[in-house]
Amino acid sequence: MSVYEQESIEYFHTSDSNYDIYSFDWLNVPSIEDFFPKNCSNEIKCGKKRGRKPLRDDIYKIHDKKSEDNIIRKIQVNYVKFIRNFINELLKTIGIKGLSFIPLDYNFIKKISKKDRDNLNSKTIKEVFCDNNISPKYSTKEEDINKKICQQIEKEHKDISENILNRDFLFFFGKIYYKNKKTINMKEFGFDNLEVDLKNIELFGDLLSKEKDDDYLKEKMHFCAKKFFLPNTIFNCIHY
Repeated sequence: MSVYEQESIEYFHTSDSNYDIYSFDWLNVPSIEDFFPKNCSNEIKCGKKRGRKPLRDDIYKIHDKKSEDNIIRKIQVNYVKFIRNFINELLKTIGIKGLSFIPLDYNFIKKISKKDRDNLNSKTIKEVFCDNNISPKYSTKEEDINKKICQQIEKEHKDISENILNRDFLFFFGKIYYKNKKTINMKEFGFDNLEVDLKNIELFGDLLSKEKDDDYLKEKMHFCAKKFFLPNTIFNCIHY
């Protein structure tokens, strides 16, 4: 028997202790599963804590990729990327060379507080790309290059300016991005006999496919897309 084990036994037999290490019911010691349920998806129920009672009693949220704010951010960032790629592909399809919007600064598009989202969603596509900094990864480009591209399009291609750039920021979310259409007939948007190929552009369905077999996360992404990006859409609430 080690010195540590001998000292432990002596401690449990002192007059100050009511415990007997030999008679203790070790078989009924709670397992970790008793405190952390196996089927817990996004919440952990904890036992009572000492001290002041918390406002949300006994429930503590896990902040992970399934958290609502992270899902909103993921969708918003992906949609901004889609808008840029969609316009660039449209310009390419029409035959306009030398014009290509540069990615925006991630520090801007990742902001998802209610104030930031309301501000972003109230803007036109033109305002989003013209009034914000480009990604610092493109340091060799002029900081206002997107603004100059907007000005050139307004001057030389009024149909694109009026039918695309002057649309509300979320205009194409439900009409193209969320519908996952890989070939778009642009007649609905003021362009006769023009189709745009989006097979190389990531849409909402492609974003979902990255989550593979996580059906819970996919359903929650659909829920957030409808609630925060399609606010005028009537949809059934999904309970988790």
